[in-house]
Amino acid sequence: MHENVALDERFWSKVNITSECWLWTAGVGWGGYGRFSYRGEPQHAHVLSYCAVNGEPLNNVLHTCDVAACVNPAHLYDGTQGQNVLDCRNRSRSPQHIITLAQAREIKTRLVNGEKVGELAVLFGVSKQTVSAIKHGQRWAEIA
Repeated sequence: MHENVALDERFWSKVNITSECWLWTAGVGWGGYGRFSYRGEPQHAHVLSYCAVNGEPLNNVLHTCDVAACVNPAHLYDGTQGQNVLDCRNRSRSPQHIITLAQAREIKTRLVNGEKVGELAVLFGVSKQTVSAIKHGQRWAEIA
């Protein structure tokens, strides 16, 4: 499905390359994963980045950095769903617990200082809804 992926300026212009993660700055879907239209089909940006460097994965494309918005090929690897579940458990990461209390506090502080919900969602690898819920005290209410 992703064989012979050749990504052009349209893709890479949506990436903010930092010293660690390469952050996707355009559209994101559930969980904060970047979305990109490739050959007319919506795709996960990190999967396309992996395929451009490594070719088609045998399984799933997983992150070593736990940043959903990261498209740095050095942070991506081919792994099974079982490995992903184990990683979630070992790193205290699940759909119900994507960020730590300290990260939620940082998000709240940055919101108060005027940073935008969408920017923070990409930075922390969560959905805009998660950041908005923190903003309005619907999640991590104890930091209000």
